[in-house]
Amino acid sequence: YFKDVSKLDRLDVYRLLALFEVSDPALQHIIKKALCAGKRGAKDFAKDVREIADTANRRVQMLVEDGL
Repeated sequence: YFKDVSKLDRLDVYRLLALFEVSDPALQHIIKKALCAGKRGAKDFAKDVREIADTANRRVQMLVEDGL
């Protein structure tokens, strides 16, 4: 679970997703929301967590539809 980031001055969510090779858009969305849940000012923590759950449920639904 560790990535060498010693060469970087900063680490943002997009670099994090790239380092961990997260390519699924739904998972990217979940991770971005989880990292800043309730801290972006637009929505409170509970709303962000509900949206994370909604996105995860939709991704599961897509897996079922694809027969996976």
